[in-house]
Amino acid sequence: MSWIKEQLPKLIRLAVPAVLAQAAQMGLGFIDIMMAGHHSAQTLAAVSVGSNVFIPIVVIMMGFLLGINPMAASARARRNFRELARLLHTGLGIALILGTLCWWVLKNPSWLLGQLDLPPTLHDGAVDYLRAIALAGWPMLLFLVFRFFNEGLFSNKQVMLVSFSALPLNALINYYFLFHYQLGPYGLGLATAISYAFMFITMAIYTLTAKRYFRIQIYLTRTFGDYSTMRSMLKIGTPIAISLGMEVTLFAGIGLLIARYGDVVVSGHQIALNVASMAFMI
Repeated sequence: MSWIKEQLPKLIRLAVPAVLAQAAQMGLGFIDIMMAGHHSAQTLAAVSVGSNVFIPIVVIMMGFLLGINPMAASARARRNFRELARLLHTGLGIALILGTLCWWVLKNPSWLLGQLDLPPTLHDGAVDYLRAIALAGWPMLLFLVFRFFNEGLFSNKQVMLVSFSALPLNALINYYFLFHYQLGPYGLGLATAISYAFMFITMAIYTLTAKRYFRIQIYLTRTFGDYSTMRSMLKIGTPIAISLGMEVTLFAGIGLLIARYGDVVVSGHQIALNVASMAFMI
């Protein structure tokens, strides 16, 4: 049983901040659903349909970036600071490309939603939400690069603090956009984009200024991303992206299939799924 005394405390120290950070990021969507429900059933239904389109897309793209975490840990173990700088550059470059792809797919979502036989008001609300949250692709994926990079270097607490700091900001912006400016689903999508922009900027500032990363920061101006690093990252991330995409699309697809039954049905399904998703993520 000596391994329990040796390994379990280390696991807990790493796992608890990671769990809380993941819960905080899930909390952004939880807040959106909660506040949309207080606004109206129509708003909640529109956000639900939009989320079921948006989430599978960004989860697949997130999977491609998950190679950063083990690659950063490996480079850290070998004290290869140049490789860490190259990895960060490469990750940010891939995130910009994926964010552009996300925006391109979601900027005009009528071609997809038109296949679902939605009521007109639900269709229009979901289109508004997706057009706004399409802007979140870039900051969300850029934030994830810094998140996975820091987690690979065991800076889990910093990721947790940044994730939690976005929750009150998201709630405040949601409130003003939804109840003060009456922007409806579009306002909720825009609030999410702003919240992720805050998280990306905050995480970037920490990574680029923290003293513990001084040796990495030196190489950030001397090296750039390259094809070899990108290939290694995608070799790890592509199977993860495919498996995560299949898993998430299964649940999101059900939400889209029942959307034709109206606001009340799709809203109730989304509330139940939100609670289950939070428990699953933890």
